[in-house]
Amino acid sequence: MPKLVCGVVILFTLLMSSSAFARCEKDIDLPLRDVYLTVDCINASELALRIEQGDAIIVDARTNAEFEVLKIQGAINIDIDKKQDFIVKLKNLSESDNRDIIFYCNGQLCNLSYRAGTLAKEIGVPNTYVYDGGIFNFSTVQPNKTLLFNKKISASNQPLTNEKLKAHMIPLSEFEKKISNNVENEEDFRILDIRDKSSHHGMSAFVGVRNEKYIPLEKTKKLRKFLSKVADKSVPLYVYDWGGTKLKWAQYFIEQQGIEEYYF
Repeated sequence: MPKLVCGVVILFTLLMSSSAFARCEKDIDLPLRDVYLTVDCINASELALRIEQGDAIIVDARTNAEFEVLKIQGAINIDIDKKQDFIVKLKNLSESDNRDIIFYCNGQLCNLSYRAGTLAKEIGVPNTYVYDGGIFNFSTVQPNKTLLFNKKISASNQPLTNEKLKAHMIPLSEFEKKISNNVENEEDFRILDIRDKSSHHGMSAFVGVRNEKYIPLEKTKKLRKFLSKVADKSVPLYVYDWGGTKLKWAQYFIEQQGIEEYYF
């Protein structure tokens, strides 16, 4: 084969092999692409194909609690918020396995996958990409490759809706009033504080009120044990965190235990 033709073939092959991965194009639904400019993106159908081929490592950059609830089939969890641990695990992973690495998180306004991809490049880990559509988008378009509590998404195993979350959210004044009424009437109830340590600081929002338990959402084993006891007693449950972002994940564990009367 002439050298010129050979060179064209090689170039074409390289272009084709990398066509699925490129700097993230602008997308009004994914505004953080304008912030994290050095990462390379992959879409849901391309990610599904990589899962089928088994030629990529899928890394969930979220917390272990989120990962335990809903994840992409075959993914492993390395929490980007635990930066030093993330760096060590990612380097070890890259050195022991030469496959591409694809990061994901919750999508849209979640920056964890972008941060993971950016940090990977900074520490010299090659061939890393970001699926920034997020787990919720992926569960919709690729349900057969998404696991909810380790079971594939199906008609009987669906992610909770935003409406389900809103149905249990009440104003702070009503939240406090319900607890006050339970105390005054000497009724049994439980309060659950799921803030992380950085926002808890050893301070309860309901000082002097009995039956409050502090369990960071990440302590899923301890959380399940507590919720199981609440379910057995069939008492009202009041749950709060710092900014409300953890509540939708806590709801999965609450619903899993069959608890019906709970408030956020």
